[in-house]
Amino acid sequence: MFTRGLLWYTKPRKSIMWTIKLRFVFTLSLVLHLLLTIIAITMSYLTGAIVLVSGFFMYPLFFTVVTVLVLPIDSLIKQIIIQIAAFKMRRLSNVKIIGIAGSYGKTTTKELVASVLSQKYRVLKTPENINTPLGISRLILKNFTPAIEIFVVEMGEFYRGDIKAICDIVKPDIAVVTGINEAHLERLKNLDQTISTIFEVVTNSQKDASVVLNADDKNITQSFSRYCTKRVVHPYSSHTTKGKFAITNVTFRPDGGGQSFTLTKNKDSQRISTQLLGHYAIGSCICAATVGELLDINLTDITRGIAQVSPVSHRLQPIHNPHGILIIDDSYNGSSAGVKEAIGVLSQFGDRRKVFVTPGLVETGTLAHEVHRTIGNKLAPVANLVLLIKNSVTDSIVAGLKDGNFPPENIVLFSDATTAYSQLRQYLKPGDVVLLQNDWPENYI
Repeated sequence: MFTRGLLWYTKPRKSIMWTIKLRFVFTLSLVLHLLLTIIAITMSYLTGAIVLVSGFFMYPLFFTVVTVLVLPIDSLIKQIIIQIAAFKMRRLSNVKIIGIAGSYGKTTTKELVASVLSQKYRVLKTPENINTPLGISRLILKNFTPAIEIFVVEMGEFYRGDIKAICDIVKPDIAVVTGINEAHLERLKNLDQTISTIFEVVTNSQKDASVVLNADDKNITQSFSRYCTKRVVHPYSSHTTKGKFAITNVTFRPDGGGQSFTLTKNKDSQRISTQLLGHYAIGSCICAATVGELLDINLTDITRGIAQVSPVSHRLQPIHNPHGILIIDDSYNGSSAGVKEAIGVLSQFGDRRKVFVTPGLVETGTLAHEVHRTIGNKLAPVANLVLLIKNSVTDSIVAGLKDGNFPPENIVLFSDATTAYSQLRQYLKPGDVVLLQNDWPENYI
């Protein structure tokens, strides 16, 4: 996987978010440019003019210099915020912390767990994609009140120790691991490192913490015993043969409005309707039910809590086009497990024409070719039209499609995402189901 580097110039698809730090860095960069120009003018007006004009093309360099200069102060401020938040949480000893970590499924699981627990308790959850020590600390300082009884925390990871750092602020009473795959191999280097990093949510939880694990994920089932010593483990599954709950009579709404299933625990059964798509979402529902049971939520309230959760934005989110086209926005789902689920959802739409749009996945490291060839192979028998945004993994997806005997004339390549989405309409027909899978950051090629 490659990036475009420091001196890449093109019009961005999204506007810049001017945070306080960015404004500060930009202002200091202007000051640096001005000082260099003044110094150059003392040599000659021509030199000053050259520095003034050329400086506008060197702002990435100015930004880098200023960022390095302010790094010690920036780091100190961040650590102060984190330590104050950790101190505040240590004083709130009656709050139950639910820590959720994994390569995929974290956000949907967080929403479901929070909704189920809110049927009985006052719950605070980390919003949107806030899953770093600093983001969580700011949330604690701004939004945490003594009235909060449950804190549901999504924990992100890029490097080893990231989840431990969050657990040092909010030590989980219940640790949830949703799934593990190669989503961050580019930074974590290998799967063993990824596994140990994600299981930091367990090893750094309370000594008597309950552990809730996805029994459908082989990387979890083959590894959990190394990390879960002296803790009670509660497996969950989207299948009927694993975990505490039995799942039967799964039905899919053909309009893309969700699915239903019967949930049974002992002799108590409830018919559960969820607006969420994907078989993995059933597993996330069962995870929420498992956490709910640990905190004394009855099955009726579990059912109500699950039904109240809408699809998370950009994660298998159905959008109905006025021309009879169903768009499924999965652009924030960037893991191979997510792609597998997306293809599975697409396959459930019977005779409707199925269009799959993707640039592929980032940060799959040395497994990039294998992962994307597999994606193409699984996609071949399901999709009718595949639209690819060209980059370093496109050839691997095409190779997988060819392995599956997918018609080459039904593969369309676009030079970039802006072109793809601006021209998408001309490839669609009324009644189509269009799945938008993942959206690369603009610095990747």
